[in-house]
Parts: sequence; structure tokens; C-alpha cells
Amino acid sequence: MISVILFDLDDTLVDRNASMRWALAEQYDYYKNDLIDISKENYIEKLIEYQEHGYVNTKMAYDRLFRTENIKGTVIQQLNNDINLRYGTKTILFDNVIETLEALKDKYRMAIITNGRIDWQYRKLRQAKMEKYFVNITISEEVGFEKPNQNIFMTCLKKMEIGPENCIFVGDNPEIGIKPAIEMGMKAIWKDNGYFEKPAKLNGRIKNFNELINEIEKIENEEI
Repeated sequence: MISVILFDLDDTLVDRNASMRWALAEQYDYYKNDLIDISKENYIEKLIEYQEHGYVNTKMAYDRLFRTENIKGTVIQQLNNDINLRYGTKTILFDNVIETLEALKDKYRMAIITNGRIDWQYRKLRQAKMEKYFVNITISEEVGFEKPNQNIFMTCLKKMEIGPENCIFVGDNPEIGIKPAIEMGMKAIWKDNGYFEKPAKLNGRIKNFNELINEIEKIENEEI
């Protein structure tokens, strides 16, 4: 019986690129006198591209931008420190996330398993007023394991005193989220953002959160 829904955070609940674009636009406006060598649009889009959906850290993205665009004047570390404070102060969710969490909260316990920095991830949850929906939040920096390491999943499950067979995992990355969840015995629903190839194994697929409840019900019906 499914009793727990586990969620990835970035690019599953949170539209990471949209949230980062907002922060970078604010940053450019603040430092525009030091960034005259590059347009605002190019600054934002290049940094989004170089971060590769969050799998490349921001310092490396700034290094690459300054090198390829031959930008002079502003200290990279200053910009990196600034984005660490600015990112997540406005968190943009995908459509229908809150409505779906509201619809699920009385039937299922819900938790988050996410790679990332503690301060960034909690900032996003609190700013989006999502923290109240989750009985457990497991963050890689806090527990010392990153997905796809199954230990990060097990840490969450142990705290919730639940087995993987009673869980559905919802995530966007086939290799670091969907695959280990299924290998552990969970059901898995893929949030397809158009970034990755379809996972080899999965139990459901959504593009919009208004499809999630229907996919969960399909899994529940298959288990009856």
C-alpha cells in the first residue's frame, strides 16, 4: 500500500531555471555599472546554460562566462557570494504544485529528498511556503550523501519508519532519482521537463503537476 510520496525539489517542484533567472536579473541590475561588457539578456542566458540545470556550481559558471565573454572589472567571487545570498529569495514553482500538495496532504505523508546546499534548499521551501506539507526534508549537504547514492533515500525512509515498497518517488532526473528509487523497490513517477531521455524503467510520467494525482491513482489501482 502506498502511504508516502517522496519528491525531488529542483526541477520537480521548483522551476530552478526560472528562479535563477530572477536572481540573475536582480544581480545584473545591481552590478550593471561593472557589467558593461555584456548585455543583461546574454548575462542571464549564458549563466543558466553554463550551470547545466544546477549540475555545475555557480563559481565555475561565472569563471566560464568571464573567460568566454572577456568581461573585466567585477570580481567573480563577489558575484558568486551575491548569488548565494540572492538565489531562492524568490522561488518560482511549476504550475499547480501547491494545489496538488494540498490535494495529497490528507491521504499521504510527504517528504523531500534533494541534493544541494542546506541554506538554499530551506530558503526555497520557506519562501514558497511549502515546508508545512512535508514531514521530512532530507538534504545531501546535511546527511553526507548525494543522489544517486541510495543512502540518502534510506536516511529519509528510516526517519519516516517506512519501507521503499510503500513509497512513490517523484523526480526529474532519470539517473540520479528515478533509477535508484526503482532499484530500491519504490514506484517512480518521472517529471518530464524535456531535459532528459525517457528513463528505462518508470511507473508514471507527468509534464504538469495537475497530472500527478491521476498517475498516483493508476499505481494504487495496479497494486489492488
